[in-house]
Amino acid sequence: VLCTITIPFIRRMESTRTDGLADLFTVALVAKMVGAYVRYLVMYHVYSGNDSAQYHVAGVRIADEYLRGERSALSLFPTATNTRFVEQLNGLVAVLSGRSLLASFMVFSWFSFIGLVCFVTAARRAVPGLMVRRYAVLTLFLPSVLFWSSSLGKDAWMVFGMGLFAVGAARLYTGSISGVVFLLVGAYATAVVRPHLTAIALAALAVGFVGRRMAGRRSVSAATVMLGLLGVALMAAVTAPILDEVLPRSSEGLTGILTATEGRTSIGGSEIEISAPNSPLEYPAAFFTVLFRPVLLEVRSATQFVSAVEGTILIGLIALWRRNIGDAVRATARVPYLRFAGIYTLAFAFAWSSIGNLGIIVRQRVQVLPLLLLFLCVANAPQLRGGER
Repeated sequence: VLCTITIPFIRRMESTRTDGLADLFTVALVAKMVGAYVRYLVMYHVYSGNDSAQYHVAGVRIADEYLRGERSALSLFPTATNTRFVEQLNGLVAVLSGRSLLASFMVFSWFSFIGLVCFVTAARRAVPGLMVRRYAVLTLFLPSVLFWSSSLGKDAWMVFGMGLFAVGAARLYTGSISGVVFLLVGAYATAVVRPHLTAIALAALAVGFVGRRMAGRRSVSAATVMLGLLGVALMAAVTAPILDEVLPRSSEGLTGILTATEGRTSIGGSEIEISAPNSPLEYPAAFFTVLFRPVLLEVRSATQFVSAVEGTILIGLIALWRRNIGDAVRATARVPYLRFAGIYTLAFAFAWSSIGNLGIIVRQRVQVLPLLLLFLCVANAPQLRGGER
């Protein structure tokens, strides 16, 4: 049903394009559905369940209450935050899908797929000289993307929300007021689950407006800058109450929060030494840990092996395409979306470096990989003449 609904929409959306991504998106959608099934089998036939079991039980309870007439249709729409939001959202999904756990996996995988498509369309719009097909293949078909964000849980929803946020940023940076709508929806979607990442995204969005050149080498107008700053203010107004509700109160501020995070995540079978940097010299190691570990020598399971192989391949691609990375870094001076992507990636690595569990890190970084991969897919500097490729 999801493919029947989505594929015609994709083909219509891509009908005026000449880069041939419609077929690639279609194959990626099928791959995401297969990834959801594989994740379902691994989680419930190898590891005997995970957080998705909690979300499913809560969702089925909500669906049963609705079917017994104890809930109104309006009450099915989520109003809570954090874990409770995902439980309530799955209640709505369970009503529509017949209370099937596998169906919930498919629906949340579909959310993730929509977010990934949004990342690709945002970059295609806002980054002159983008090697579109390379970027689409990397973003849509990395094993971690096909596996970790293809299940019932927060990760799939965060990819969905960040994709919408990226579209909003790209539209604002290129002068479209419709970007505010996408930003509002994306900021809300991420803030109800992980508000600290929403705060990072808002800060990165604001940094993107710093400079005097827009994508495509057009001068920044005062109206565009004001529109962008207004969008940031609106996002802050929307997310501030959620941040206040979700983030733990601590007299030690951010330090206390990070310390609590270290304690909660240094459990299970994938513990590592905390890599949170205390000085700029320690940041590269933290960056490497969050975005590329485990390495092959650290492998303890089949899933870690796949992650280690993927990380090794990414390191190899970075070495192979180092000129593209250099071009992308230089282009950040004149391409706001690249500044946004760079700042968010760097801040994300710092934020998650307090996690003491490789399993959690591997799962969480799916949310930032589409922005990291962008720096591997910018054409050589002489080709940066603006427009879309």
